[in-house]
Amino acid sequence: MMLLQRLTSTDAPPAVILIRLIVGGVFLSEGIQKFLFPEALGVGRFVKIGIPAALSTCLHRCLHKSKRKEISLIVFFRQLRQNS
Repeated sequence: MMLLQRLTSTDAPPAVILIRLIVGGVFLSEGIQKFLFPEALGVGRFVKIGIPAALSTCLHRCLHKSKRKEISLIVFFRQLRQNS
């Protein structure tokens, strides 16, 4: 419970919190759209511009992004643990 309280507490003004929520919503909707419309936002965009091996390129990019997010979360939680 204390961890959740530390994660959600902030001294930021309400406008900053609103901006963070809006940006998070944009990223969430873009991620959902990549799965709903893969021909336009996924592999299809690589095929359209003529990149060879479009499927493997797209998969590589997705895995790379996933690893970056995973590393970012690990660093975040380590810093959070050190500060407590």
